[in-house]
Amino acid sequence: MRLKLLIFLLIPALGCSGKPSDDDNEASRISRAFLTIFDASMANTPNPIASNPMPLLLSQYEYLYLNAPEVEDKERDCFDKKLDQIGFKLFTATSTEPASAKHGIETDYVSCRKLSRKTGEKVKTSQLRFFQKFGCRFRDPNHQLSGDEIEIPDTASIAKFSGSPSNILELGRAQKCTKRFWQITADINSEIYGVDAEENQISYFERSVLLLGDENLRPCEESLVEGVWNMQNDCQYVKRTARSNHYINAAFQKSSEDYIKLNVTSPLQYLDDSSATWFESGVFAVTLNNWTGTVAYNSDQIAPTYTMSNSIQALSDELTQRSD
Repeated sequence: MRLKLLIFLLIPALGCSGKPSDDDNEASRISRAFLTIFDASMANTPNPIASNPMPLLLSQYEYLYLNAPEVEDKERDCFDKKLDQIGFKLFTATSTEPASAKHGIETDYVSCRKLSRKTGEKVKTSQLRFFQKFGCRFRDPNHQLSGDEIEIPDTASIAKFSGSPSNILELGRAQKCTKRFWQITADINSEIYGVDAEENQISYFERSVLLLGDENLRPCEESLVEGVWNMQNDCQYVKRTARSNHYINAAFQKSSEDYIKLNVTSPLQYLDDSSATWFESGVFAVTLNNWTGTVAYNSDQIAPTYTMSNSIQALSDELTQRSD
């Protein structure tokens, strides 16, 4: 499963001056996931969505695919390039956590954010905070009879993939892992100036948070059994975007929220090294603004079926594959 981008609190150690050193700050930033249960929850009444674009709306979320079709996304490409400039840090196993590779970034995001804005909109400020963690276990070929398992990543394997951390699961595929885990958190805060449909000047204060982990904000896990990967229940993808529109020439503001949550309720299965578009089997529970339902997979050769409903109607059909 290709995961590109979209929770532990560690207190940095203090140097003799009483302030964190640069190394301490970097170690703290790179080794912690920073979102909370509240961040991953729907806080306000979301924007209502009409039924007509439902297949199109669902199809845009790449986590519904095993291998999502490539589509042009200039902001996403810019985001990936930022990540590819940041190498992994290795963390050895402790009594409470297995060995893992992690990296985090806090950076100005204006140059990327402006690539997805409408004509006439200006991104005044935008700040990205991102964290991801990956690890896996595999059987040591030199000790097959004893059944020993070795934790990776190790220095050699990380060096091989350090140039492309935006596709961290390629590391696991190369090492033929039998168990693996990953976690991603992202937070983008932006201030944007523009006009609405009535040509009123407004400023948008927008925050988007993304979480990939389980329902307790821990890493997702999956295991390989007889050539088939099984992704655990409760692995979830959450994206929440809250916006506050301030009307510059009027004394009022408007707030809105968009929310998507994909939660594995029946283990997702797929063949090892599969290049198929879809999962072989499994079920996502879906919340999309004012709609709830499921996406169910029955073969990696056909599109999954979705069933979605709100307080007024219910929809059911095959998922439309995304395209440009």
